[in-house]
Amino acid sequence: MDNWRRGCTRLLSWLADERRLATPWTLETAVDMLWSLMSWTVSERLLVDRGWTPQEYGEHMANLPQAAFARGHAPDAHAAGP
Repeated sequence: MDNWRRGCTRLLSWLADERRLATPWTLETAVDMLWSLMSWTVSERLLVDRGWTPQEYGEHMANLPQAAFARGHAPDAHAAGP
């Protein structure tokens, strides 16, 4: 878990250093949120309870930091659906 938190800190520090961390996030609160979303409980709920495939889960988790924490991020055109 410490490695996961360090990875979150590294990723979100990059956004903060480039002044792209979206309001109202601070580096600390963004790291806390991303780290908590990587919990086994969240994974289990989505993969087991909701039936997401590992590929779907991975794709959404890969897009989450930029979509949730980056200033000026334009949502993916096909994320909204038809």
